[in-house]
Amino acid sequence: MNIHLTPRQIITPQSNKPVMGIVQDTLTAVRKMTKRDVFLTKEDMMTLVMFLPTWDGKLPIPAILKPKPLWTGKQLFTLIIPGGVNCMRLHATHPDEENNGPYHWISPGDTRVLIENGELLVRTL
Repeated sequence: MNIHLTPRQIITPQSNKPVMGIVQDTLTAVRKMTKRDVFLTKEDMMTLVMFLPTWDGKLPIPAILKPKPLWTGKQLFTLIIPGGVNCMRLHATHPDEENNGPYHWISPGDTRVLIENGELLVRTL
C-alpha cells in the first residue's frame, strides 16, 4: 500500500537522501528559459503557470506591452521561487573586472545570478 505512494519514494530510507535530482535536461531548460532574448506569450505563460500549486491566478505585468503582451522567462521563474530567497552567485568564468565600475550589477558576459526577495532580477549564466 505504501510502495506506490510517490511522496514515500522521494527520500531513500537507507541514507535519508533525495532519490531525484536536477538532471541535464532540466538545467538546459532553465538556462534557455531565462536567457535575455526569451519571451513568452500569454498562452504560453498560462500553460506553464497552471501547474504551479502556489499560483494565485494572477500574471505579473508583461515585460513588453506592444505590439502584444510578452513575459520573460525570468518572470516565470520569479513565480516559482519562494518569496524570502536572496542569492547572488557568479560563474567560475566571471571576470574580476566586471565586479567594479558600471557593470557591477549586470554582467555583459552573462556570468551572474541575482535573486532578491524571490524575484529573479539577473540570470546571466
